[in-house]
Amino acid sequence: MVTPKATGGEAALFALSVAVGLTPEMLPMIVTSTLARGAVKLSKQKVIVKHLDAIQNFGAMDILCTDKNWHPDTGQNCAGESYRYLR
Repeated sequence: MVTPKATGGEAALFALSVAVGLTPEMLPMIVTSTLARGAVKLSKQKVIVKHLDAIQNFGAMDILCTDKNWHPDTGQNCAGESYRYLR
């Protein structure tokens, strides 16, 4: 507990211990808010996100295979031109 005579180091240690103790309780909120930020960034690029979990999967992709109309291919091998977008 922080007392009136506590030093700055003790106060920092107390704040750190409270943050570490609350992190497991707040983890679902942290993940949801991070995915929501990703949805907002994608919406600025005119991307429709129906499920927040799709953002995490989309971020883990290396290659996205689509047909000529930019619809995802279903179970077929990727062939043709590849485009690389820089972040």
